[in-house]
Amino acid sequence: MDSVIPALDGYLELSEDQMKFFLHAIRDLNPEALNAEAEVRRRVVDIRNKSYQIYPYPCIRAFLFLTLSVAENDAFFHVLKATQGAAQASAPLFLDIGCCMGTDLRYLVQSGYPSTSVIGCDIRGDFIDLGYELYGDRDTNQIPFFVGDIFDITLLPFPQAAAPEATRVLPKDVQSLNELRGRVKYIFAGLLFHLFDEGTQEAIARRLATLLDMTPGNGPAVIFGKHMCKAVESVIDDDMGRTRYAHSPESWVKLWERVLGDKVHVHVDAEFRPQSGEKIQLCDWKWNPGRSTELMWWSVWVD
Repeated sequence: MDSVIPALDGYLELSEDQMKFFLHAIRDLNPEALNAEAEVRRRVVDIRNKSYQIYPYPCIRAFLFLTLSVAENDAFFHVLKATQGAAQASAPLFLDIGCCMGTDLRYLVQSGYPSTSVIGCDIRGDFIDLGYELYGDRDTNQIPFFVGDIFDITLLPFPQAAAPEATRVLPKDVQSLNELRGRVKYIFAGLLFHLFDEGTQEAIARRLATLLDMTPGNGPAVIFGKHMCKAVESVIDDDMGRTRYAHSPESWVKLWERVLGDKVHVHVDAEFRPQSGEKIQLCDWKWNPGRSTELMWWSVWVD
C-alpha cells in the first residue's frame, strides 16, 4: 500500500543560504529566471513526495535532505581551510557516509573542496538516483557516489595503513568501502548513528575508524556529524518500531575513546543544540511526552 504523504508543502522553509545554494546547484535551472525560486520549491516537493513513497522516513517527510548539515559543524571550516592552496589531486579524501541525495557533498564542492577528492556512499541507491533528479546533474556531476553498506567493511584493528598508492582505486572507481581503508582524512556522518541501537553504533564507529588516513605529519583526521541525543543516554521511543539509542555528550566521548584506544591522541567535541516547535513535531523527534528533542553536533579529532 502506498504511503500517505503528509500535507507539508506549505511547511517547506528554505533559508537564504539554502535557496542560494539550490539556485546554483540545480544544473538544469536558470537561476536568473523570474520563477526560479518557485521552481526550486516545486522540484524539492516533487522529489520529497517520490522519496516518501519509497521510504516513509520522518527525515524525508520534513525535507531534512535539503539541510546544509555539513556546514553547521565547526569542523567544516577546518576541512575547507586544510585544502586552501592544495592541488586538486593532493587534497585529502572526504567521505560522506549515508549521503542520501548528496546535498552536503554538493555544497562542500560548491564551497571550494575539490570534487576529485570527495566521495559519497549510501545503502539506498534510490536516494542517489533521486539526488541526480533533484539537481539535474546526472550527466555533468563530477562527485562519485556508490551504493555500499557500512557493515561490508571488514573489521580490522585501528589504525590501518592504506594500500600502496600504485594499487589504489581512484575515488571515481570505488565500489566498496573496503577500498577506502586507511585513505580517508575526513568522514561526515549526518543523522546516521541515531538510527541504530547502542552496540551497533559502536560497531559502526569501529568500522569507520579503519578508513581513517593516519599518515603522520598530515594534520588530524576528523569524523564529524550530528544526530539525536539525550542529556542522559537511553533508548529512543521510535514510532516505526525500530530499536534505537541516544547517546549523551558524555557517553559519546567515551565511545570514541574506547573505539580508538590509547595509540593515538583523541579529542571529541559534542554540543547540544535544543530543538523545539512545529518542525520537531513533524519530524517525530520526541522521545518523551512534553520534552523537546535535542540534537548533538559532534566531531572526533584523531592524530
